[in-house]
Order: sequence, then C-alpha cells, then structure tokens
Amino acid sequence: MKEFLINISKELKSLSLSLNKTSILINKPWTLVDDENEIQKLIFKKNKDLVLSKNGVVQMGRWDYFPEAKSILIDRKYDTILCNEVFIDNGILILKIDGTNDTYFTLSNENYIPDLNPVRYLKELKSKKLNIKEFLLKDNNVLEVHLSKNQNKPSVGDKVVIQGVKTVDGLFKILESDKYLEIRRNTFSHIFVGKKYNDINSQEFQIIQRSDNDFQLRDYVFKNDRISKDDEIILSQTKKIILHNGIIVRVKWKLFNLWWI
Repeated sequence: MKEFLINISKELKSLSLSLNKTSILINKPWTLVDDENEIQKLIFKKNKDLVLSKNGVVQMGRWDYFPEAKSILIDRKYDTILCNEVFIDNGILILKIDGTNDTYFTLSNENYIPDLNPVRYLKELKSKKLNIKEFLLKDNNVLEVHLSKNQNKPSVGDKVVIQGVKTVDGLFKILESDKYLEIRRNTFSHIFVGKKYNDINSQEFQIIQRSDNDFQLRDYVFKNDRISKDDEIILSQTKKIILHNGIIVRVKWKLFNLWWI
C-alpha cells in the first residue's frame, strides 16, 4: 500500500490541490480506516474544532493548517500529529507524518468514495485524468497503455509500462481473454487474438494472429503454451507453415508432389 501511494502520488502530482483552500477540508465527511480495520470519521470545523467519531463514540479535538509548510496539525486528544500534504483532491487526502519516510495514511470523502476504497478511486482517477487504459495480464500484473490524446483505445506507438516500470518486448496475454498485446520498445504495437488449430496428425497448437479471420505472415505460433522455435507444421496434405523463432515466415502449398511458396 505504501509503495502504491508513493507511486500514484508522483504520477498525479500535477493534479494535486492544496489544503490552503480550506473549503476542501471543512465540514466534509472524511473517513479513515485505522490499523484495527475500523472506521474513524473526522469532521474539520471552520473554528478549528475537530469532531472524531469511532463506533459512534465522539471525541473533540483541534486542527490547524500551516500553508508555509503545507502541513496540517491534527490533535486527536490521545496524540497530536503533524502531517504533510502528498496528494489532495475533493475525494481524497494522502498525508505523510512529518519527519518520516514511509508513514502514510489516507482520508476518504464519503460523498466521493462511498465504498471507502481509496485504491479503486485513485486508480480510476489516474486512468481518467492521464488517459490510461489498464489490462490485467495472465500473470496478474497490470499493463498500462498511455493512450494518445482524445483516444479511448490503444493505438500504435502508445507508451506502455507494467506495474509502473518499463517492460520488455514480447506478447502479453490478457487475463481471462483470448487477446494478446504486442509490445515493442516500450510501446504498443498490436492486439492479437489466439486461435486453436490442429496439424495433420491432429496435434493441437495455437496461432496468435493479427486477424480474427485467418493467420498470416509474422503471426506467432504457440505449442503447449510456449512459443515455438524454428519449425515447420504440416496443416494438411497440401499446406504447411514455416516458423523462425516462433513466427510464421512462410506458407507453402503442395502442387504436383512439390512444396511451393
């Protein structure tokens, strides 16, 4: 969670507001899920009173904001903490306790996040504001395609990262789908579809192909869920495909007992 908050705060930094505009903070139903997995509600009043409620039990505290440090002082009666702004918007406050490197916590505005799920909210905010399309991969990693301006689906050349870092070239299978994404030089290249075939001996294999209709040159061939190497596959008495590094480089037809390109 800490790493997620650090990374997404950096990515959304340009979109962050500030508590200097105290209307973001005041008289809003801010909630915090504490270490005991219980919900605390905090209501910041204009007169600097702080209403704290947990399991219906209310305590009164105090708060103050220091714009020169972009920090908020929260007196919860049982402790007083100074927190620095990390990311602020109308739906969420990400704060870090002053003087620490990794003590983060989030406050969710119930009016914007009724399910109190800040991770979901931040991911949706990131996708919307930065125009990012996410794909959950077979290995459960998340591949992000940074879509071109005004686009709602990947196009050739869009930048791609996996789990926030650059990725290697190759094919990446979308979880619970027959679709594959081809990545070249950390950019989106093409969406492929996996189709099953049988060779002349009824052995099943898969072609990851550009077209829904039929395979073509430069499509990928998989056997036993692994990409094939140099090989030839006879499909019928009159047709076979030639592979190099698992890619179809030639299709041959048999005519008068000879194989022709």
